Amino acid sequence: MIQALMQNEDFKTFIAHPEVQELFKDSEFKDVAQTRDFAKIVAHPKFMALMRVPELSSLMARLGPALAKFR
Repeated sequence: MIQALMQNEDFKTFIAHPEVQELFKDSEFKDVAQTRDFAKIVAHPKFMALMRVPELSSLMARLGPALAKFR
C-alpha cells in the first residue's frame, strides 16, 4: 500500500510536511500507525488535529480517491 501511495505526489507532500513528520516521532501515534489500520490512524486525536491545518486537510482531500483503493 505505502509503495503504491509513494507514487502519488500529494501523498509525498503530505508525508514530508513538517507537522506530519513530528507526528510520526510521537511514540503513542507510532504504535497506532504500526497497526496499519487506516481507520484507527485517521481517528487518532493527533492525526485529527493535523486535519485542522488547511494545507494538510486539502492534501488529504485530494488523496481521497487514492486512499479509497486500500480501504
